[in-house]
Amino acid sequence: MSTYGFVNAYSKEYTPTQNFYAMVYGEWPEHERDMDPNDMPQLYDILSVLTEREGEIIKMRCGFEYNPMTYLEISKRIGVNTERARQIALRSFRKLRHFKRSGNGVKFLFATRDELKVQIVEQRERIQLLEQWLTDSNLRLGLAIKALPSEVIENNPGITSAAICPDTIIIEELDFSVRTYNCLKRSGQNTLADLAQLNWETVIRVRNLGRKGAMEVEQKLAQYGLSLGPDEMKSKYFGCDRLI
Repeated sequence: MSTYGFVNAYSKEYTPTQNFYAMVYGEWPEHERDMDPNDMPQLYDILSVLTEREGEIIKMRCGFEYNPMTYLEISKRIGVNTERARQIALRSFRKLRHFKRSGNGVKFLFATRDELKVQIVEQRERIQLLEQWLTDSNLRLGLAIKALPSEVIENNPGITSAAICPDTIIIEELDFSVRTYNCLKRSGQNTLADLAQLNWETVIRVRNLGRKGAMEVEQKLAQYGLSLGPDEMKSKYFGCDRLI
């Protein structure tokens, strides 16, 4: 049946929210499918996208806060003719049919728990794909910058710090000494971003790294506009003859 038919037909066999669903989407919800009464605040939040008069007409038509009314009764209540009341309702239901806020439309309120779990999984998968796409894009950008002539990079010092994402630079590309590289790799540091999250207290506790290795890490981070942390921490540990 068409949306027009549903908008003009209210069934006592269904709850107000089920009638509301039918009038929005032009089809009755699945058998015994109804929204959780605890989700009524979310329904009113969705209705808030309508004007005050549109919202009241929807409530009167579907039986929210009122007994369900015909368009004739609604028209007398708000002071317009019957056809005008019907037109306002049609427009309002159309708005609600296309309304989504953070992915939560009217259908979301009628979804079963299993359906919600599927939606959550699908959303997480989309986020993972987007993160992978961003990582790949940053990697390609970093490689493209590295391929630039050295004089271009030297004349544009902002290129490296602004365009290369630390997550895309692995420590194998940083030309550390063999000892420093091995110590960092064993401690689970794989990218420039990992190194940038360290502070002086943690970096000097990397096994066998030593004073020279810590300074090497600091110098490498400085090339990318990064650092290991507060200067007072450096003074505390580098003021000693021997690092712990």
